[in-house]
Formats: sequence, C-alpha cells, structure tokens
Amino acid sequence: MQELPPDQIHATDQQEMSFLDHLEELRWHVIRAFMAITVFTVAAFLSKEFVFGTLILGPSKTDFWTYKQL
Repeated sequence: MQELPPDQIHATDQQEMSFLDHLEELRWHVIRAFMAITVFTVAAFLSKEFVFGTLILGPSKTDFWTYKQL
C-alpha cells in the first residue's frame, strides 16, 4: 500500500460543502433529534406510573429503601 503525502491526504478526506449542503446536514440532524425526543416522550408517557410512582415520588414513601436507611 502506497503512502500519500499529507497534502494529498487532506485533500481527499475533506470536501468543500456548499451552504445548501450544510443546511441539508442541519435538517437531518434536526429531524433525527425530533424523532428521538418523540420516541422518548411516548415511552415516558406510557410508563408514567413507574416514572412518577417510583422515580419521583418513591423516596417520600416509607417502604423506599433510602427512607428506611435514613
């Protein structure tokens, strides 16, 4: 395998992107972020009894393990 000089490696690894290419990349990042937020919101809504009953309000109950320790 032949080694390329550093200036040729740099030229082949990076390509110039136009302003519209940057906007397209941004658009896909925003779409993926929105999809992830939507999925996790639906998952949290479907398991709201666990989230509120165990995670948020659990330490205030007398049968919670840290309540017993303190």
